[in-house]
Amino acid sequence: MLSISLRTFWKEHWVARFILRPLLYAYLALFIFGLCFADAILFPPPRVSYTDDSSILKLTAAIVLSIFRQKLERRLPCIAR
Repeated sequence: MLSISLRTFWKEHWVARFILRPLLYAYLALFIFGLCFADAILFPPPRVSYTDDSSILKLTAAIVLSIFRQKLERRLPCIAR
């Protein structure tokens, strides 16, 4: 029966050196690439579907606070100004 160690097989056999080892490295490289970049490839960020022009209403902090205060006063009438 042929008994050969794994280390000897990887070093001496041409099948291991020229076919199996490059396939193993390619598989490992693809695995690492997929591990790092799979989310970016599968879920790209959506394209911006609007243009920033004068038709878009931009709120300042004062307007937002005023709206928030009005909604809060409607929900909790016990809070006075």
